[in-house]
Amino acid sequence: MSRIGASRVALLSGMPGGMPGGSPPGMAPPPGMAPPSEMMGPPGTEQPLANDPGDASVVEITSEEAFSHLVMKASMEDGPVLCDFYADWCGPCKTLTPRLEKAVLAAEGSVRLAKIDVDKFPRIAEMAKVESLPTVVTIYKGKLIDQWQGVISDEEIGQRIASYEAAAGKVNPKRSADHALMEISKILQDGDIDLAQQMYEKLSENLAGNPALNGQAAQATVGLAMVAIARKDLDAADTIVKALSKQDSKEPEVTQAISVAGIAVDAARADVPLAALESRIAADPKDWEAQYLLSQQFFAEGRYKEGMDGALKLVQKNRGYDNDAPRKLALRMFDALGSGHELTLGGRKRLQMLLFA
Repeated sequence: MSRIGASRVALLSGMPGGMPGGSPPGMAPPPGMAPPSEMMGPPGTEQPLANDPGDASVVEITSEEAFSHLVMKASMEDGPVLCDFYADWCGPCKTLTPRLEKAVLAAEGSVRLAKIDVDKFPRIAEMAKVESLPTVVTIYKGKLIDQWQGVISDEEIGQRIASYEAAAGKVNPKRSADHALMEISKILQDGDIDLAQQMYEKLSENLAGNPALNGQAAQATVGLAMVAIARKDLDAADTIVKALSKQDSKEPEVTQAISVAGIAVDAARADVPLAALESRIAADPKDWEAQYLLSQQFFAEGRYKEGMDGALKLVQKNRGYDNDAPRKLALRMFDALGSGHELTLGGRKRLQMLLFA
């Protein structure tokens, strides 16, 4: 986190806040902000906005009047608003803001994001009691319901937004499906294969025919492939993946699902323990097959960085192994993680340097 000096933002004494009826599930009420009346100004003093973004989910605050309208008033009428306090000189802010934008846009209108430059609007930062960057303050019904400092993971951002939606009584079908997929995956990891299969089948049935949820439907199908892998029925898993591939969908979520399942099936079909592969490599550093299989196995087990590092190192050492297999594996890993994942972004740069060195 980047600290803000006293000359930039003076801290205000604590004021009572919180949301009527309590904070979102699982959250302790944070210290309050200044009362809504103080932040919005006296009734009737709001200035009309020259460029009202209307239903825009992500906005940049350009004036104190805009803050009054797009944050305080919007939180009263439309739902929770996340305020992203940042500065151009703040490195961590450049990491967090794109994550927030992505998560809010995925929420499809159930929450909003207002970006606030503390150097341009120190008074707003004072009222929000911002003392380090990045800081995110969430406001609902004119009051603060959550606040955090620093960069957090995409998963935690999604969990927080889900709690805001619940607090506001909003239903987000995509988020509900994502939550169900996460819970079923945990059930499968815990070894209850039969229950996981039943739940994936039911979820697939519920998602069928809804184009807006094609990505989640594909992930549920991949879940059934994972069930088949757990049963060691690799032919069934392979059939599921091939059927999914025939959909010829251009949606990123579907491409991700296909790549994840494909790598998992290939790793399961190889069926070589990690320890055995590591022993082979220790005995023969030029055992390219063992290096390839190790990278694939790491990735299939969720050790994404180790898997990608291994694939890219193999590209460097022996790019032509098995008809360009290392490069193809790296590309499948990029697809599996998605174009916006930090490992994909860094991996593509590394691959490009290796190919054109």
